[in-house]
Amino acid sequence: MQDNSSYRLIDKEFLNRAGRQTFSIYVMEKIGDTEKFVLFAGRSEKHQNKVKMLLSTKCLEQNIYIHVDDRSAYFKQLSDHLRELSSQKLIPHRVATKKLFLAARELIRDIYEEGTSKIMVSTADVVVDTIRGLFSETDVKFEAMAKLVANDMNSYTHSINVAFYCLAYGSHVGLKPSDLHSLGVGALFHDIGLFDVPQDVLRKEGLFHDFGVLPNPSSHKDLTAEDVLYLKNHPTEGKKTLDALNRYPDSTLNVVEQHHESWDGSGYPKKLVGEQISYLARICKVADTFDTLRNPRAYRPENYTAFEALNIMVTKLKGQFEPEILKIFINIMGSS
Repeated sequence: MQDNSSYRLIDKEFLNRAGRQTFSIYVMEKIGDTEKFVLFAGRSEKHQNKVKMLLSTKCLEQNIYIHVDDRSAYFKQLSDHLRELSSQKLIPHRVATKKLFLAARELIRDIYEEGTSKIMVSTADVVVDTIRGLFSETDVKFEAMAKLVANDMNSYTHSINVAFYCLAYGSHVGLKPSDLHSLGVGALFHDIGLFDVPQDVLRKEGLFHDFGVLPNPSSHKDLTAEDVLYLKNHPTEGKKTLDALNRYPDSTLNVVEQHHESWDGSGYPKKLVGEQISYLARICKVADTFDTLRNPRAYRPENYTAFEALNIMVTKLKGQFEPEILKIFINIMGSS
């Protein structure tokens, strides 16, 4: 029986009108009382010519889909197309960036919903390299980017927001490409250790109320020591998940394991202090906190402006961040 959840609607705008598609295209057909995805165009020359003809005559009217196994190839083609349009000034760079962000967010949603796999990591690598290229080739403004990212706290949305901020910061300070990639992937998967935490635990108000420090179970109704242990262990569990893929270097794994460690030693899971925390994890800590403050939570339905979020980080959360990283982060935001 066909698994319809394995197919994703795509935008015809990003099909290649001149060359070959790098993925197969499907359409949905109703057969009896059921709907089924049927191959519309594979990678054969005959199929490719059909697609080009329909695109040139604007006769490709039905919705088209890809299989999730082709999402990495689709995203690469989409991002190449957007960057070409932007470079030729056929669309404003701001529009290209927004579309890139939205497409990447949907791909990361698939990754987060379906769990770890080879497709997951290959797609993540393409997403990170594309965003990294975006910031190295253009003068994207930090505050403008803050307005592009979504205002909600779905795990996949928050993760790609944090990756955007980390890669923008890393590009600004001139990190080498390998470090940028490690930072981007680590940021993308910094909360992957929360996947196995029961949903009823994640929904408890007191679990996330205190920034940077573990909550005290006795101070919050219905919050148990076991709940807090889930929170404390999620960076370590996230590192184990990525480490099991045998793909990423320690620099990436450290971002995941240490993104809740604080400069003053008040963080978790190991209460590391200062330069015991990896440099890339210190960057992720700032970006993670900033985006969390910028977006609403169940216990805090309002979201703070960029200025308000940074002010809280400097005052109420003083000591949690490496001063120089926070200073540069603020300067970039202020110069936008």
